[in-house]
Amino acid sequence: MLNEVAKNISKDKVHELGAIVLDKHFLTIRPAIIQALYKIGNSDAVGYLKQAATDSGLAAYALDALARLLCCVSEQYLRYCFNFGLY
Repeated sequence: MLNEVAKNISKDKVHELGAIVLDKHFLTIRPAIIQALYKIGNSDAVGYLKQAATDSGLAAYALDALARLLCCVSEQYLRYCFNFGLY
């Protein structure tokens, strides 16, 4: 169901979704919200994905989304990948 939400999400919801993805109270749906931010793909969504990449529970999801968006991932984010065994 959350995958369908990600497909149909409106770009004007990016800040609401960003707040959810950064809020640890939404633990179980945060990976799906990252997918929605990826689908939005604008600069605001990229900003939230970069912030999510600093969270050990979301780093893999966020870095994957950033890579698929062909974003420049800084050395800091690559270090997170390394630390979590993603590379």
